Amino acid sequence: MNELNLFSIFISGMIINNIVLIWFIGLCSFLRVSVSLEASTGMGIAIIFVTTISSAVSWIVYNYLLKPYNLEFLKIIVFVLFIALFIQLVARFIKKNIPGLIKSSGN
Repeated sequence: MNELNLFSIFISGMIINNIVLIWFIGLCSFLRVSVSLEASTGMGIAIIFVTTISSAVSWIVYNYLLKPYNLEFLKIIVFVLFIALFIQLVARFIKKNIPGLIKSSGN
């Protein structure tokens, strides 16, 4: 592969096909400014957890509830609702069990 092709793949992934910039999914966490490395790491782990669990639960709901009843058009709404739900659950967990993480992130 030549260097120009690798550069075009890099630019395509960073700007053109970047799901955060295209769909604005998770933009709050993308723009979040953390004060310390520990806060950034903790928030990163929380984001990965929320995204993974939301995707898994949304897949189950989509395949076993939305598809059989021809409600596929609700897919994005269901995904966003599960993201909101799991963000609230993780935020409550962090506030109760790891209050230093919330304070160090600027909230």
